[in-house]
Amino acid sequence: MNATIWRPWRLTLVVAVVALVLLPLPASCLETIEVTPEMMEKMDAAEEEGDAGSKNKRVYKYITLGSSRRLAFEQREGRVTEREIRDVNRRWEDGETAALLRDIVETNDLGRLRELAEIDAALVHSRSKDGRGAMWWAHELGRGEIIETLRAIGVSDQLRDRDGFLPAELADEDHDEF
Repeated sequence: MNATIWRPWRLTLVVAVVALVLLPLPASCLETIEVTPEMMEKMDAAEEEGDAGSKNKRVYKYITLGSSRRLAFEQREGRVTEREIRDVNRRWEDGETAALLRDIVETNDLGRLRELAEIDAALVHSRSKDGRGAMWWAHELGRGEIIETLRAIGVSDQLRDRDGFLPAELADEDHDEF
């Protein structure tokens, strides 16, 4: 007989679902939480390593994308290394993190940008499939405070996108002071 092994995160998920079913909450309190592929990879790796239940507890923080979607990210301990930043800058993909960064820049939301950087500073270096990221979009939209915050976090403005453009080259004449 093949027995199912209950991992702590699965048990937590079951408890959360049972609590949602048993607790009478108004529909307005319930929100969809989307788990990023990065999170799933990390959870699967933790299972394989057998560190579930060890003293290394994983903490997840949620950030809103748009008006109703919430994304979960694993809280990172310590500073991000140059190598990690380089690795993130080499991965160009249209995912939830890039969509979140685009939304943050479009809405000029410094609070969410700082919150994302506090969760994991490597995330703010994420780039979309065309090689652009928050720094490009901030220059394109003339978001001076976002640009300064990204620089303070350590996001480079000297990298090029797929078409060979630097972030500052996307600024129009009205926004060329950055």
